Amino acid sequence: MALGLVALGFVASTANEGCIYDTSLLLPDAGPSAPAECAGDGGISATVPKPPLADDPSNLDLTVILAFQSIDVGVGVGPDGGLTTPDGGLIPPTDPQPHIGVNLDGKCTCCGDGPTCIEPPDAATNCDDSEGRDNTGIKLFRFLQASAQTGNQDVDQSMYNGLYGIVIQITGYNGQPNDHSVTVAIYASNGVLGPDGGVPTLHHDGTDPWTVDPRYVQNGIEGTNCGAVSNPCTPNYYDPYAYVSCGVLVSQPTVVPFTFGGRAAFGGTVMKLQEPYIVGNLVQTTLPGNTLGWSIANGSVTGRWESADLLSNMASIPDPTQDGGVFLCGQDPLYGFLKPFICGLQDITSNSAKDNMSLSCNSISMAFGFTAAQAVLGVVAPIPPTPAGCSMNGSPFSANCDSP
Repeated sequence: MALGLVALGFVASTANEGCIYDTSLLLPDAGPSAPAECAGDGGISATVPKPPLADDPSNLDLTVILAFQSIDVGVGVGPDGGLTTPDGGLIPPTDPQPHIGVNLDGKCTCCGDGPTCIEPPDAATNCDDSEGRDNTGIKLFRFLQASAQTGNQDVDQSMYNGLYGIVIQITGYNGQPNDHSVTVAIYASNGVLGPDGGVPTLHHDGTDPWTVDPRYVQNGIEGTNCGAVSNPCTPNYYDPYAYVSCGVLVSQPTVVPFTFGGRAAFGGTVMKLQEPYIVGNLVQTTLPGNTLGWSIANGSVTGRWESADLLSNMASIPDPTQDGGVFLCGQDPLYGFLKPFICGLQDITSNSAKDNMSLSCNSISMAFGFTAAQAVLGVVAPIPPTPAGCSMNGSPFSANCDSP
């Protein structure tokens, strides 16, 4: 996503420990009150809450569909709503990391602990934030500064307008603050279909049908209705061991490729995160017509992005400083400028089982915040082929931090 925003505009615990559910977020008609031990400040802790010891009483078995409405890549929000510092300037890359994401490796690098892998010899130590959150990738957004601001705003506007997005499906949910077993599936979406494939008109009332990228379902036949009760789509990326604890949804799939921008105008950047945590306050809301729905507030996605995947994916992104047909790969000057900076951000391994084993860091910890609102799943809709440059003897471009 960091590099997809380059293309756009930058051009883009015990039961109580870590419990962040705040009963003030729940509407009066949302069901029974949360247990007293769940009271909190509504913020997202660096450590996710543990699964609840017991479910809250309920006869409900809900399926909740939520579509991303906004993201936060950590470049800051000023008093005017713009992505600036309070004095109107840009946030320097060296400023402290924002409190986005979670602690992936159980350590707090630079605040009492050393790194859990061997960082590049020519790079400065990549520190966690003051509470141990692993979000070094945010430095890339800070590095891009003004273009990252534009990219964040463009992505938010495009998701809100239904041009593309990420959709979360929660099944088996009891509708209460504590549910020790739910399933979470993740889909990329090419947005909401407009008339004759044109610009969609969203209602934002929980009924907007978001298409599903065929790469994210096993039965990815064009036109298949993933929202149909009789023949729902089978997700490729899901977590059957997710849970809700004190009103906080916690999910950690094995891997998820977060795709931002399936339509040709937005490139096709894929952020392939290993062992990502998807965390956020699950809040019941009132939709138009006084029907009840759900949303996610204070959401975050945190994961391990292998540097080889990141660099290779850059070949799908046009170089915004060049005329058409030039991509961020190979001998492109901007790619040559960005590559050593990206490689210097490697601060984690791609697999938690390899942490603290004196291995070289091969990934970048990536985090971004998000909000999501009630939606429905629509039909499987293919996306246009992603343009790319720098093919290597007919094969897609690939690169890693050890190659020239």
